[in-house]
Amino acid sequence: MLKFLNGGYGLAKTFWIGVFGVGIVFKIAFKFITKGYLAARNDLDIARVEMFHHVLLILLCIYVLLMVRAMIKAGFNDRRPGVWGWMGIGLTIFAAALNINIASKTFFPSRATSRVMLEIGMRQLNTQLPQDMGNGMTMIRAEISGDDVIYYIDAEGEIDAVVTNIMEKSLLDMPVGQKACTALQGSFKGGINSIIYDFSFDNGNAQQVIKGADCLAWLAQQ
Repeated sequence: MLKFLNGGYGLAKTFWIGVFGVGIVFKIAFKFITKGYLAARNDLDIARVEMFHHVLLILLCIYVLLMVRAMIKAGFNDRRPGVWGWMGIGLTIFAAALNINIASKTFFPSRATSRVMLEIGMRQLNTQLPQDMGNGMTMIRAEISGDDVIYYIDAEGEIDAVVTNIMEKSLLDMPVGQKACTALQGSFKGGINSIIYDFSFDNGNAQQVIKGADCLAWLAQQ
């Protein structure tokens, strides 16, 4: 392992196994993290998922930095990298910068999130969807539409008086909405107007909305 981290196996093997291959393993792990967040039922469930998420992010950041070092050492091991070698090194550096940015956003959610980073995050999320949220709900897609972020959720059953009553409640009055507000405050500071949860029931659609101005005002009062 020490030889691998020191770039002793050459650029190609270091990239395809150490960067690409292990990257797939991390991607699968983050898919389970996403599922954990969506299926969480209470604060304890969310706290457990957050703990694993944060540990995984730290490990990933450390690992990709080690891979940047390994790729550079492999590329300049008594030679200079060719075109493909430089591409591999560049992709590894980009992956390290991207994951460190994502980690810093996770640990410091109040930092404004740029539109570019938000779009990258949406693309990554969509690669992990659909995801079962429990209670007959499945998140199927997410997108940025104008200045809104929309999460599309397929919900079993029909809209009735009970569902209508739930949908009419402000998400900021519920723990799930407060958690979402805290996690997404950087998106609002980066120019997003609202977060929309679009539920597709058997007999129609219903939406719940967190407006950026309301979220930031609520956070200011905490």
